[in-house]
Amino acid sequence: MFPPYTLSIQETAISKGAGISATIADSYIEGLTEALLFHHVERYDIVGKRLMDTNGKYYATDLGMRNVALGGAMGTDISRPVENVVFIELLRRGYTVRVGSFRDTEVDFTATRDGVTEYFQVTLTMTSPETREREFRPLNGIRDNWRKTILTLDRLGLGSEEGVDVVNLYDWLLN
Repeated sequence: MFPPYTLSIQETAISKGAGISATIADSYIEGLTEALLFHHVERYDIVGKRLMDTNGKYYATDLGMRNVALGGAMGTDISRPVENVVFIELLRRGYTVRVGSFRDTEVDFTATRDGVTEYFQVTLTMTSPETREREFRPLNGIRDNWRKTILTLDRLGLGSEEGVDVVNLYDWLLN
C-alpha cells in the first residue's frame, strides 16, 4: 500500500474526464500502480535535495495499454510515448527515476544508480532555437558535476555543449 498523498493534476484530470469522484479515481490509480501497469514517479527538488509532496507523473509499463486507454485518440504527437520509453529504459538499466524540479523548470528525469545521479531531458527535435534553449536551460542551471544528457531524435547537432551531452535517442537505446 502506498502512503497517502495529495491528488496530482493527472488524477484530478482523470476524475473529471471519467466523471467519477477523486476518491474513486485515486483508488483505481492505486490499483493500477500496485498491479505494475503504471508507475508513479515522484517529483524531486534538485536544489533542496528532497522529494516534493505533489505533482508526480505516471508512466505506462506497456505503451499498448496507453494506446488502448486512449481508444485510438492518440493523434500524431509522439512526445509523451517517447518520454515513456526513456523512463522504462532507465528503470530497465537499474536506475531509481524521479521527475526533477529545478526552480521554475522541469528536468524530465533525475536518475540515480549506485550513488551516481544523471539528468535527462527528452525532446523530439531541437531544430528551433526556442526548443534548444528550453531543453538546455534547466540543465545549465544545475551547478553540480553529475552527467547531463538531452535525448533527441535529431541526427544533427549532437555532441557536447556547455557540459551537456546531446545524444540521439536511438543510439542511446541501443547502447
